[in-house]
Amino acid sequence: MEDPDVREILKEYSRFTAYPQVYINEKFVGGLNFLKEGAAQGGLTHCVPSTEVMLPMKDKILQLVKKSRIMCFMQGSIDFPRSIDSKSMVELISEPLYKSLYSSDEMSYFDMDSDKEIAPALIEYAHFSTIPMLFVEGKLVGSLDLI
Repeated sequence: MEDPDVREILKEYSRFTAYPQVYINEKFVGGLNFLKEGAAQGGLTHCVPSTEVMLPMKDKILQLVKKSRIMCFMQGSIDFPRSIDSKSMVELISEPLYKSLYSSDEMSYFDMDSDKEIAPALIEYAHFSTIPMLFVEGKLVGSLDLI
């Protein structure tokens, strides 16, 4: 790196004065010793996030939508919804009428609060803007106001 200003900014940012500097997901993880230790352990794969995290957002959404027969994108979990709408969705799909249509192992959820980037991408993918969203067999069924 030839630009001395950028070098100084990176040194200050990382609080590490030597180069090379290794960053993973915008976080400083180490320098030359980190690389040497990684090589001695067979590579740096233990430091790189899972492929699900590394997938482009559309592929991640496709993978999640098809994760199980019924997929609910919501705030919180099935056991502990964190919004009134998510709680209402869980109550609705837990009613005997709906519960008779699927077994519990056919139902999954994704906590929208766990990944702030997925909400806008999901809205774009589904052409639908209301959370929670319910997908059945990979197809959007709708949200609380449509089910």
